[in-house]
Amino acid sequence: GSDWKVGQCDVGQGDAFLINLGGGSAILFDAGPDPRLLDRCLDQFQVKRLPLVVISHIHADHYQGLTGIGRREVGEVWMNREVDLFESIPEQVARSGQTFKIGDARIEIIWPETGTESFDSITGDGSAENNRSVVALVEIEQVRILVTGDIEPGAQQELLGEIKEIDVIKVPHHGSKHQEPRIFEGASIFFVSVGQNSYGHPDNGLISSLESKGSVFRSDLDGAIALSWHIDSSARPIFSARRLGKEWWRLSWH
Repeated sequence: GSDWKVGQCDVGQGDAFLINLGGGSAILFDAGPDPRLLDRCLDQFQVKRLPLVVISHIHADHYQGLTGIGRREVGEVWMNREVDLFESIPEQVARSGQTFKIGDARIEIIWPETGTESFDSITGDGSAENNRSVVALVEIEQVRILVTGDIEPGAQQELLGEIKEIDVIKVPHHGSKHQEPRIFEGASIFFVSVGQNSYGHPDNGLISSLESKGSVFRSDLDGAIALSWHIDSSARPIFSARRLGKEWWRLSWH
């Protein structure tokens, strides 16, 4: 149904993450490696229109599934660099400070900074391209969501000043063990998008640490996950989640 607010697709070892705008519209962050799996996910979440698609960076497991959008209507595509993926859809390079408002959602790009063209000096286990990932802060219905692509600890540290009072995090780089732990502080919902891989993703130590802070959803174990919430009388979000095709369950922590 359309009662979900955030959706994590199951696209194997890759990322595809949805913010529901209602009425069959959603914002898509990354597209996974396989068009069939993206198409299946958009069907599962009943998405017919994508006013905004954000591709965090040009690694196959984040963009190669894009053609799975198929005949669905797309407004514009934001990417971390100029790549002409579509002839008929406007594309732009996303840089820190850009915002996109639609319906109840506000998206602010907080990384990469303009002028940080050389990421080779930022440390991490991945390539400079991971650290060039577009990072977005989404606010919708009083909940703040951080969508991180594959940024490594060096870029994560640069962002610490930007990210306050996050509720939900799309965990960077498929749950790799190389993380700046402070980016997870205060959040209570952690999405890890991962499939079979030889990289050791996700890291067991990281998963244990996140489980001590809240609820962890792994696409390899949980499949596609829908998240919803309502705001209680003390202005806190009360979250519910469900595996697609299953019942909602309420999440609580002490």
